[in-house]
Amino acid sequence: MIWGRNCLSNNCSCLALSKKLFKFNLYHSNEIKKKKQFDVFGFFNTLDHSKEPLEILRKALSFSRYVIIQSHATDEITCQHSYIFTKGITKFLNKIKIYSLNLTKKINFNNKNKYPDIYIICSSNKKDFSLVKNIFD
Repeated sequence: MIWGRNCLSNNCSCLALSKKLFKFNLYHSNEIKKKKQFDVFGFFNTLDHSKEPLEILRKALSFSRYVIIQSHATDEITCQHSYIFTKGITKFLNKIKIYSLNLTKKINFNNKNKYPDIYIICSSNKKDFSLVKNIFD
């Protein structure tokens, strides 16, 4: 999972709190050398804050079979967001051979935020993606 170093929630660093709660190892993406080292990698409300989300997504797909993206799904862009993800994002990703499926309706999540969220699963491997697509379709 990725947490930005500047993420704060309830006056606490998201990264520090998550490290303490989940006891995970922290890696910088440049340290990950082995291809497909992870089964699943997740971006949770972070990819839309990055300057180059497509480059970052491709990097994640180079070391993970699947990538889950959770993001705000809105046509409005706010100052802290570099990009917005609309419902058309999966069509765009599939067009550039990042096989993706919108899972938002499959996830039972009561979002009380001003902006709705979108949940997407991606893979750069068509065979791997077919396995997931068969489960959720």
